[in-house]
Amino acid sequence: MSSSESLTTCPWCGAHLRTEGLAGDATLVCARCRHMFEFRPVGDMRKISRKAIASLALGLIAAVFACFLAVARAPGRVGPAMGLIAAVFSCLAALPGVVLGVMALAEISRPGEHLKGRTMAKAGIAASCLGAIGAVVFWALLLPIIQAIRHTG
Repeated sequence: MSSSESLTTCPWCGAHLRTEGLAGDATLVCARCRHMFEFRPVGDMRKISRKAIASLALGLIAAVFACFLAVARAPGRVGPAMGLIAAVFSCLAALPGVVLGVMALAEISRPGEHLKGRTMAKAGIAASCLGAIGAVVFWALLLPIIQAIRHTG
């Protein structure tokens, strides 16, 4: 055997099987015990898209600020000013989170690119949307309170 050949081991009987030229996620049948098993290469050498990472980070920041908005609405908690600041930061994190997530999905889908992170980009888009929706809902609930304070003062 040359050093360029790839080998894998059968999980059932321990037999060594040649895997050169096989793509990842192939189904193999062991020559010795005839059990079928999934072949996956040892290491996935593709890099994770940095845009997908940034999208997820911004989405999580937006979602955390949206959760802070719910705490700000509770009586006896932080005031409306802190809630307003959290809503602004939630929107400021959510918008680039969605844009970067969409850009990451497009970048990962390109045939020449060898990137992974599709699920991470989708999670970043979802978390960013959650943060933006939380901020919009907060604004919808906060405006009547602000108007009531202005009319009583």
